Amino acid sequence: MLRLFTAIALPDACRAVLINARQKLQRTGMHASWIPAANLHLFLVFLGNTAETRQDDVICCMQSAAAGIGAFSFSVTNLGYFGAPRSPRILWAGIKADAALEKLQSRLSAALRQRDFAIEDRPYHPHITLARIKPQHRKKTSLDYAATISAIKLSEPCGVDVNGVELMQSILSPQGAAYSMLYRQPLEGENPA
Repeated sequence: MLRLFTAIALPDACRAVLINARQKLQRTGMHASWIPAANLHLFLVFLGNTAETRQDDVICCMQSAAAGIGAFSFSVTNLGYFGAPRSPRILWAGIKADAALEKLQSRLSAALRQRDFAIEDRPYHPHITLARIKPQHRKKTSLDYAATISAIKLSEPCGVDVNGVELMQSILSPQGAAYSMLYRQPLEGENPA
């Protein structure tokens, strides 16, 4: 079994902006399980444990979802969290989504469902996960997580030109997850200027 997901890779410049924001948050005393810089990405669809024999099905879905979608851009705009203000679970960087991103994610989810993949059926909220805040982390400090997250701003605008989608494998270990790209589906056209 392979633990699979689809994602959009981030350029090094964008990763640097996000690491800068992470360092600001760490200096506040925020306790969290921080995502390594190499693992930062814009998540599209999580497939979970998938039989190796189904990898070609996933690739076919990626190809059909990407058909007719040209290269596009999005911006990383702000920091936020999922969960209650007093007990956030996920710290993320928000995305100003392009219509092409929404279309790509929707088409990919639909194609995977048609091939009987068990895909979550909840609205897509594009974001880049920066950290997971576990209950034991929240107990270590009296820090007001919501106010602290709201106070941190990105050091500069972070734009991402998208010209492909990646099929990623997540390999879990006691040291954390390691990701490897198994396939890259290019989008049509040139990057916008």
